[in-house]
Amino acid sequence: MKRFDNISILLISLTVIIFFAGFMPAGITEKRKIETDGKLLASDALGNIYIARDYELSKYDKDGNLLYTYSNFLAGNIYGIDAADPFKILVYYMDFSQIDILDNTLSRSAEPILLQVYGLELATLVCRSYNNGIWVYDSQNFELVRLDQQMQISDRTGNISQITGNDINPNYLLESENMVYLNDPQSGILVFDKYGTYFTTYSFTNIKSFQVFDGKIMYPENGELKIFDTQKLLKSSIKQPLDDPLDMKMSLEITPHQLFVLDQTHLYIFVEN
Repeated sequence: MKRFDNISILLISLTVIIFFAGFMPAGITEKRKIETDGKLLASDALGNIYIARDYELSKYDKDGNLLYTYSNFLAGNIYGIDAADPFKILVYYMDFSQIDILDNTLSRSAEPILLQVYGLELATLVCRSYNNGIWVYDSQNFELVRLDQQMQISDRTGNISQITGNDINPNYLLESENMVYLNDPQSGILVFDKYGTYFTTYSFTNIKSFQVFDGKIMYPENGELKIFDTQKLLKSSIKQPLDDPLDMKMSLEITPHQLFVLDQTHLYIFVEN
């Protein structure tokens, strides 16, 4: 079993390295451009794309065909999307501290989760966690709080500002590969284990969002896509196909690999040559 795991990890790593090595403007082709005034972008492991504008969420397939839409104008604007599980999509409405859980057709699959019930009415960020849990950033107490699948508090970090010695105002939260990543534009990406124990901070500043895949943190910055290997502590860069996008997501789980770029007026789908 150990030999199989090592081979699998090696193949995944080689796939990522090969893609990064060839991912230059000459190595990708614009597949489709879709007009949208969306503000938030997410993707899932099946290559589907999610765009949020105000209170509406739209789902597109990997070819850019519109599949489903979901609206909940009573909850206010959408502030966060987590599509790590394409069959349980988390949508967060910060104005009402409400989470909607949607299935793969963007139909609500459970009653809304009202965070004020759990004393988390000042939550600014949420993301999915293992075993159907949810991480919440509580801005009142400057801490991450984890709710398990029974909506009971299972873990919490304690006051992160006191732990790190820095005032924080985070803007992005993600759990991936048994680690939790909290981004503060001034301090960098703060990393915790899946139980909320502080691990380290990567001092990458002024980041809006990022992805984590195979131990690599990927984020757009200054016209480039930065790739940081958390194991080797090495950073590399590749040129972005568009200047100053709102957000960018890669789909490395499907072949050929794709890059989704959202700007002020369009969603662009680029495909690896």
